[in-house]
Amino acid sequence: MTNLEAIKASEAGKYQLSDNVYLKALTDHSIVNTATYAGRSQAFDLAVADVYIVLATGTDVKEGGYSVSIPDRKTLLNLANSIYQRWGYPIVGSPVLKVKAVYPW
Repeated sequence: MTNLEAIKASEAGKYQLSDNVYLKALTDHSIVNTATYAGRSQAFDLAVADVYIVLATGTDVKEGGYSVSIPDRKTLLNLANSIYQRWGYPIVGSPVLKVKAVYPW
């Protein structure tokens, strides 16, 4: 199985996405899509998380009487953030902490 086939076999693969979404996620993490899948790794996990973010932030598609939407964007965002957190990356969608500086003079 190739890396592309493996990422499509993940939970994210049950949604109909363009191959380009998967290819970009793999490429962004320096994974060769045609190489043999060697098992989960930090880079592969992060690529899957990136696909979750695409799904969570994507638009609903409606055409005539046919509708395709992502039912639970919050769950997808939570899945992505749990992966990012596991590998020490910043959480997506979290508030940015601001430091208030107090000058002593």
